[in-house]
Amino acid sequence: MKTALSPALITAGLVLAAVHPASAVTTLLDDTFGNGNLATNPDTGGGFAALGNGIANPGSVTESGSLAQITEGDGSNTFGMISSNTFDLSNPSLTYTTTWEIDSVNFGTAGSIERMFFTLQTNNDFLFAGGAEESRLLLVLDAQNDNALLRYQNRSSGANANFDAATFSLGSDFTGDADGFTATMTLDATGFTFTTIGLDAANQVSIFDTWANIGTDFSTVLGTDGDMHVATYVQDTGTTGSTLGIDRITLTSVPEPNAALLGAIGALMLLRRRRSD
Repeated sequence: MKTALSPALITAGLVLAAVHPASAVTTLLDDTFGNGNLATNPDTGGGFAALGNGIANPGSVTESGSLAQITEGDGSNTFGMISSNTFDLSNPSLTYTTTWEIDSVNFGTAGSIERMFFTLQTNNDFLFAGGAEESRLLLVLDAQNDNALLRYQNRSSGANANFDAATFSLGSDFTGDADGFTATMTLDATGFTFTTIGLDAANQVSIFDTWANIGTDFSTVLGTDGDMHVATYVQDTGTTGSTLGIDRITLTSVPEPNAALLGAIGALMLLRRRRSD
């Protein structure tokens, strides 16, 4: 037996589908690392450059076979890559989403500091160089302590200031990830989320909070300090280098759904009132 859809349901579907149409999504960065040259990107948003902390033996980043491969080097080292371009993420009416598709991560020396960093940062170095407007939003996956931390860090007062969300426990078995995972950071006017899918840990990361709860606000994090690079690093203080393979990095923006949702609710209420009259 066929069931006819009511006009109210049809209207609801049409209006809610319009909340985030595909055309409303703007792709700011999309690099699949498929052309064999880290510095160039035939898709959107430019390429990447290798970047380290300048300590101990330098690492390397290569691009081949649709994979960017970070090799950290050895000693007390941090190495990774940073987008050549910066991106304006200051519009509070937009939601910004950065996604890192990780192929694998291998920490070289068990028991040492073993960490991954996923960052949005104004400066073009892993270390702050001392500028008052330097800032970064970073998610740290810490294999040594089996936890994750999301931190906003800036130098607006001329010294490092940290604003941290609550530490998230990964469980007791995070030692790396041979088959990859996806990490996603989402930012809007109210707050932030960071999640993982497929991480080889007892608990998938799920960090969310408001800017106010960590002692700051959207305009300070994403407006005052300037446009942001997208970056990724691996850190290992042992003698054997760590590696991090990346399949794809994307950054998108989409309008906040609030206005469209209010419009949908209003349309449904009006339709219901007319049907009842």
